[in-house]
Amino acid sequence: MFPPPAGSIRFRHPDGSPAAGPPALEQRVFLAAGTEEWSKFRETSGAFAEHLAELGVRHEFVVYDGGHGWEDWQPVIEQAMSFAVR
Repeated sequence: MFPPPAGSIRFRHPDGSPAAGPPALEQRVFLAAGTEEWSKFRETSGAFAEHLAELGVRHEFVVYDGGHGWEDWQPVIEQAMSFAVR
């Protein structure tokens, strides 16, 4: 019924009452866009990053040199994995 507090996920029964279950999980989002990708994609990703910041969700938005391919993503994947385990 009510949204979870910023930065966490709460388990609830369908009726909205708190459910027994694992403790709240921290929400973290990693976003990346290349300088040679479609400009609307970069703009939308940036706007989403701003929205996450307003909600207090921990996130990282990276704009990297390159396009949309494995050779461009390799250094960013390393950053994403590092972010995931911090």
